[in-house]
Amino acid sequence: MARVILILILVFTFYRFLECSDKPKIYKNMHIKNLKYLDFDYFIKKFGDYRVLIEKFKCKFEIATIKDYCQNILQCDQGGYLKSEDEYDLLKTLGIKEQILKEFNTFFDKNVKNIIHRDLGFFMGGKGTVTNWHTDIEDLNYLYVVKGKKRIMLSSPIYNDCMYEENHYSGGARWSNINFKNVDYDKYPKYKNAVIHTYTLNEGDCIYVPKNWWHCVENLEDSIGIVYKIFTINYIYTRFMENIRMIYNVYILGNRRRDITII
Repeated sequence: MARVILILILVFTFYRFLECSDKPKIYKNMHIKNLKYLDFDYFIKKFGDYRVLIEKFKCKFEIATIKDYCQNILQCDQGGYLKSEDEYDLLKTLGIKEQILKEFNTFFDKNVKNIIHRDLGFFMGGKGTVTNWHTDIEDLNYLYVVKGKKRIMLSSPIYNDCMYEENHYSGGARWSNINFKNVDYDKYPKYKNAVIHTYTLNEGDCIYVPKNWWHCVENLEDSIGIVYKIFTINYIYTRFMENIRMIYNVYILGNRRRDITII
């Protein structure tokens, strides 16, 4: 048993070293031709009456049609953000996921070995909508801007102590208590020590977000973005460690899960 624990510690340390040594990468002006049709008009005309979840506040959602969201809610202050990933797989439900996956496969899969799964995240939001500081556990993670403009900020896992992780458990992600648009430095003084990389992504740009790196996003214009996720054989180990993190947080520390509420 002691040998098994030692091996797990060594493997964990090795992978953490690789994650910290990885770097973001910008792909300017990719302009994937076969994804340009995915604009606001397309979703209104094709799926306007489809009802979706709109995030109004952290983990608090309301239900609206895509047409109502694009034409009315999206332009309002606190209008909300249409986010689809993991269990809420909007693109699959709409029947357009597989074709979008094939487009990304062409650009990013060529030099990746031992791929076991691919997935997509979809984000549609008005100017000023944000995703707060968090981390993800996918092996490879690419954010592509289909429409609009985004600002993304990233920070390496070596600054975990500076990011003040929430005590709510969220599967596959860690979330920060820090509001990056209005930082309370008295409450979170270590945040000043984090090295933060900031990039502006225009329509057709893409960024590689390294595994377990902290990142947050702000829409500088009404925007549509897609995240292409690649899972390799390494994800088996990642999933195992994630299960351990869940057990430790929920059953030992007693932290609540980050639940979704419909308002």
